[in-house]
Amino acid sequence: MRASTIFATAAAMVSAVSASAIPAFAKRYNVTEAWGSWEITNVTISNHPSSDSINFLVWWDNGYSGPVTCSASDYSLGSNTTWRRCEVRDGHADSFSFNINQNFDQLSLSQDLYQIGSIVHLNGSAPLNITWGYSTAGAEATVDNFYIPVTSVSYTLPNGTVSAPEYSSRK
Repeated sequence: MRASTIFATAAAMVSAVSASAIPAFAKRYNVTEAWGSWEITNVTISNHPSSDSINFLVWWDNGYSGPVTCSASDYSLGSNTTWRRCEVRDGHADSFSFNINQNFDQLSLSQDLYQIGSIVHLNGSAPLNITWGYSTAGAEATVDNFYIPVTSVSYTLPNGTVSAPEYSSRK
């Protein structure tokens, strides 16, 4: 065999193995729309001189899975760089993280789906339409239930390679 034939055969085998590691479900459909969205419910936010806090529930699979509780309390809750882990439910390897921006008007969510052969990383964000109630001690807020669409997806393959994110035009 010629060297070029051996190289072409090896490259084809690597491509086939890499392609088979991406779930077939994701390959057949518009990638981000196929993953749907998360429903965010029971949102409460407080803003006091000594600390800030946020609590909410995350549902997925059209409301058939969940909820996972996400919460955080600290003085500098609104940060564009700090991601906080949500609770881990027994029997669920899905891990959620969230971020709320400095203006408290955007919530970002990330979910890692651990599957045989690869890890799927889902990301999305949506505006927070907050209704504030003020008092002398600070402010309490509520948010109506809303959805965060999956707007990007990437994969970690078994060999540790991370794919480039695929983005959606959905808002």
